[in-house]
Amino acid sequence: MNVRQPTLQDAFALHGQGRLGEAARIYEAIAAREPGNAEARHYLGALLASAGRVQDAKALMKRALELKPSEFAFLENYVGVLVLAEDFGEALELGRTALKRQPRNANVLYLNAASLQKLDRLDEARAAFVALLRLAPDHLAGRKEYAVTLTRLGEQDEALRAVEALIAERPRFADAYLVRANIRSIRGEFGLALADYERALALQPNAHEAWLSYGRALDTIGRFEPALAAFDRALALRPNYVDALVGRGAVLKLMNRLPEAFACFDQAIALGGDGEAKGLAARGAALAEAGDTEEARLILRRAIDGGANAAVAWLAYADLDKFDAGDSAFAAMESRLAEVELRQPSEALALHFALAKAYLDVGDSERAFVHLDAGNHMKRAQLAYDADANRAHTAAIAAAAGSPSATPIFVVGMPRSGTSLIEQILASHSAIHGAGELHALPQIAAEIGGVPEGLGGLTGDDLARLGDDYLARAGAPPPGKTRVVDKLPGNFVNVGLIRLILPEARIIHVRRDAIDTCLSCYSKIFKAANLPYTYDQTELGLFYRDYDKLMAHWRTSLPATHFFEVDYEAVVDDLEGQARRMIAFLDLPWDPTCLEFHRTKRPVRTASVNQVRKPIYRASVGRWRAHAAALRPLLEALGAET
Repeated sequence: MNVRQPTLQDAFALHGQGRLGEAARIYEAIAAREPGNAEARHYLGALLASAGRVQDAKALMKRALELKPSEFAFLENYVGVLVLAEDFGEALELGRTALKRQPRNANVLYLNAASLQKLDRLDEARAAFVALLRLAPDHLAGRKEYAVTLTRLGEQDEALRAVEALIAERPRFADAYLVRANIRSIRGEFGLALADYERALALQPNAHEAWLSYGRALDTIGRFEPALAAFDRALALRPNYVDALVGRGAVLKLMNRLPEAFACFDQAIALGGDGEAKGLAARGAALAEAGDTEEARLILRRAIDGGANAAVAWLAYADLDKFDAGDSAFAAMESRLAEVELRQPSEALALHFALAKAYLDVGDSERAFVHLDAGNHMKRAQLAYDADANRAHTAAIAAAAGSPSATPIFVVGMPRSGTSLIEQILASHSAIHGAGELHALPQIAAEIGGVPEGLGGLTGDDLARLGDDYLARAGAPPPGKTRVVDKLPGNFVNVGLIRLILPEARIIHVRRDAIDTCLSCYSKIFKAANLPYTYDQTELGLFYRDYDKLMAHWRTSLPATHFFEVDYEAVVDDLEGQARRMIAFLDLPWDPTCLEFHRTKRPVRTASVNQVRKPIYRASVGRWRAHAAALRPLLEALGAET
C-alpha cells in the first residue's frame, strides 16, 4: 500500500493556519528528497525568518534564488531576509537589481531605503524614503522609518511633525509611538517618552522589542526596578532573547546584584552565536568595573577571538591596556573595520574609538584623529543638540528650605574631568560610601518640570519633601558609613536644586584643564544619551564655555562651607594635600586610606574605570599639546591660545 507523501500544498495550508512546526517538517522533507525544489527551501526560509532563525533562513532562501533566479518573489523576499540579517550592503546591491526589473515595487523601494538608513547613508536614505512615499504615500513602515531617518539626521522637529501626523491618522499604529518615544528621549523629555512607550505597549502588549526599548529607556534614567520588570516581560514573550538578557544583566549590575547579572550574561553566552558575543563583551566590561582586570582581559580576548560583536569587546579591551607600537591589535582592528564599515555601522563606530585609543597610546596623533573624527561624526549624527538652546538654559538656571540631611556629597563637573578619581579617593574613607552616578536628582528635576522652570511656586514643605524623596531614591548609606557620594558629573546644572532641597549637602566641583577635558570627552563613546555635544569639537568647546560660565556663577553665589572646588592637576601634583583639604571640607577626620584609593575594591561604572585602579600618574596632564593640530576646531570654540 502506497503512503501518500505530503505536498507543498499541504505545507502551504498548514503554514496559512499558523501550524508552523508541521509546515516546517513538510518543507524539510520535500527539500531533503528533492534537492532541486526551490519552493520548499524558499518557504521554509520564510517560516524560519518569522521565527527569528534569520541565518538559517538566509541560507535556504539564497539557495532557492540560485535554483530559480527568474522568480522575482524569491529575489524580493531574499532582500527582506538580508535586511533582517543586518547584511545591509548586500541587501542594497540586490535591491537595486530587483528595482531594475520592477522599478515601482514599493516593498523593494522600502527595503533599499531602510538599508541606506542602517548604513548611515542618511541623506540618500531620506531621498529614497521621499521617493517611496511619493509612490505609496500610505506606506506605514516607510512613513515611520522616514521619521526615524529625520531623527538621525538631527532634524527632530521635522521628524516629530512627520510621526505626529502619522499618529493622528493611525492612532492605533504602535510603532509610531515608539518612534516618537525615541525622539522625546533624545530631546530629554523622558516623562513624555515613557508615556509613549506605555501607549505602544497598551496597543501591542506582546511586542517583545517594544518591551526591550521600554526597559532600555527606564535604565537610561535610572529607574532600575521597572526596567528589570520590562526586560523580564520581554524574556517571557521571547525566551532566550539575547538583547533582553544582556539588558537585564546590565540593570542588575547597576543595582549591585552582580551574581544575578553574571547569570544573565552567562545565559546569553550559553546560547552561542550572537548571544555568546554580546554576553562575553558584557561580562568582560562588568568584570573590569568590579576591578577584576585580569579576568576581564581574558573574557574580552575570548570575545574578540570569536569574531562576532568583536568591536564592542575591542572597545572595552582598549580601555584596559596601553598599546605598544607593533602590537598585532592594530592590524586586527583595522582589518575588522574594513569588513564592517559599510555593513555594520555600530561595529564600525566602536572600532573607530578603539583604534583612536590605540593610536593615541603610541603617539600617532594623525591616525588617532582620523578615527576620532570619523567615530564622533557617526555618533553625533545619531543625536540631537542645540548649542544656542543650551546656552539659554544654563543662563536661566543661574538666574533661578529643604531636608536637613548632611548625608549626600555631590561630586560635579564636566565628564572626564576627574570626578571618578575624586569619588574613589573619598570612597576610600571609612565613613564614606561611593554610590557612583545616581540618577535620582535628574529624575526629580524632570518630575517637577525641569530646572529652573519647575522651581516657581514650590513651598518650603515642597522642598523638604523633594529632599526626602532624593534621600529615599539614593538609599541609606551601608552600615558603618555616614556619608554617600553621588558622582553624576552633569549635576552641575542641578546645583541650585541641591541647595534648595538639601541645603546641608556638600558639593565638590572638580576642575581640569579645559582642553585636556574636552579631548578626553572626544575620545570616548558614552552610554549616556544626554552628552550629544561631545561628538563635535566645536559644539564641545561651546558647551564647555557655557558650563564654565555657570560654575563661575555658583562660585560667587554659594557659601564656601558647602561648595568646594578641586583641580585635577593639583591632585596629581599633591595627592595628600588635596585629599586632606577635601576631607576637612566634609568635616570628617583624616583617614590615610584615602591615599591608597587604587586599592579600594568597589564597582566603578564610568569611562575612568581603568584609571582609578592605578596610583596617581601625570600622563593625562597636558596631553592635548601633542594633538594641537588636530584640535583646531575645539581650540577656536574655547577661545584658547596655543
